[in-house]
Amino acid sequence: MSAELLESLRRLELIYLKHRGRKSGREYSTEISFAVDDEGVYLLANEESGRPPDWLLNMLAAGAAEFYAGTRLVRGRPEVLPDDAIPRLQEMFRARYGGEIVRRWYDAASVTPLRISDLFAS
Repeated sequence: MSAELLESLRRLELIYLKHRGRKSGREYSTEISFAVDDEGVYLLANEESGRPPDWLLNMLAAGAAEFYAGTRLVRGRPEVLPDDAIPRLQEMFRARYGGEIVRRWYDAASVTPLRISDLFAS
């Protein structure tokens, strides 16, 4: 990821995932919180309903990730991380959004840690 893209992502509060329904074929946009470092963008998929969210399943089925960072479309490769990455990502989210957000969305529920790497903006 370029230094310019990294700096741009650090200034954003949210990103908007662009994904296609794996069954319906419809296009969706999902607003989501994220953490970022020079290795990629990190997401924590909340499995509060007992199953992974559709945006995660759609992205993994496509084998590619797309999201809007402001007006720029960013593409990358999604990768589910091992569960031992969860505490580090929770700390990254805590530093970015505060403890209440992490407690509400990412502590009580089961979560899937995800990294989007090999990022490039078009």
